Amino acid sequence: MSDWMRDYLRQMSYIDMIERDVELIRHFLPKTLEVDIEHRGFLSFLIKGWEEQGSSASSGLSLGGRSGEKSQEDRLYEKAYGMNKEEFKAYRRMISNILPYVEALKRKLKKLMPEEEEGWSGKYFYGRRLNNKALSVEASIGRGRMYMRREESIRKEIAFKLLIDISTSMKREDKIQKAIEALLLFSEVISTLKMPFSIDVFSDRVFRLKEFHEDYKVVKWRILELFNMLGGGTNFEKALLYAHEDIQVFCAKNHMKGCMLVFSDGEPTRGLRGQELKSLINQIKSLTPIIGIGVGLEKNYVDYYFESTGIKIKDVSELTLAFTRIIENQARRLLAFQ
Repeated sequence: MSDWMRDYLRQMSYIDMIERDVELIRHFLPKTLEVDIEHRGFLSFLIKGWEEQGSSASSGLSLGGRSGEKSQEDRLYEKAYGMNKEEFKAYRRMISNILPYVEALKRKLKKLMPEEEEGWSGKYFYGRRLNNKALSVEASIGRGRMYMRREESIRKEIAFKLLIDISTSMKREDKIQKAIEALLLFSEVISTLKMPFSIDVFSDRVFRLKEFHEDYKVVKWRILELFNMLGGGTNFEKALLYAHEDIQVFCAKNHMKGCMLVFSDGEPTRGLRGQELKSLINQIKSLTPIIGIGVGLEKNYVDYYFESTGIKIKDVSELTLAFTRIIENQARRLLAFQ
């Protein structure tokens, strides 16, 4: 067995031992304290305020907000916006912070992915989009072989996979608030451009918030509930592998290119970490462009793991310019259709 493999196994057995100890410690902690494993195996204790139990402090919603009878007004709101009245108010409060940047990012992406020009091509005998003027002229002079058919403009589409980290470390510096704002910004822009996208949420587990085929309007309320789901470790390895497999299958079926965006502080506490995680990310990069968006300044390792495709921001206002700079470098690869 090689030295690096021996060191890796020793490190993983050490982490497994720490995780078992943490599970034991959690049984004896009060509800206002939460424990998690730091980047190098140290333990951190976070104080949870009592107001977070009802979620009113962060999102204005409760996990059970959709249960019970719905009023007529709520039904009308759900029909129009996919959310009840209270959810819509909370959503509008969040979206108001990012509205100035939605149009800016949309213009940048449209510039990178322009529609092909509409044109006419000849030598078609039949079709629904024939040029009637060309047809009548050619028929009268007896040639009949130069009928023109209009080629409609199309936009080269890209499928996006969005991943958001909801682990315990995202509670610091209001990282989760900034990450959700960034997620909403991209979701609004991609939805407006009518490009397919999917959203995965991860901590030490991974679950799907939105499928590629789902209407974004129907799942908006789920994004607001992420404030209630914070906690646990960070398993980057599992999240990246699941997400990459999903977008590869979708792109292969629909003959499209894909791009992955990860919203996190880049602090793994489960699975691969260090050089092994960097190698996995580089492996995925060789198949699918992947961009890491790190929120907050404290313990933000996104630029270490994602290197040239990593962005560190302290506020969503910095995101449009930083993202455009990176996506421009990836544009030729993303738009290279066969």
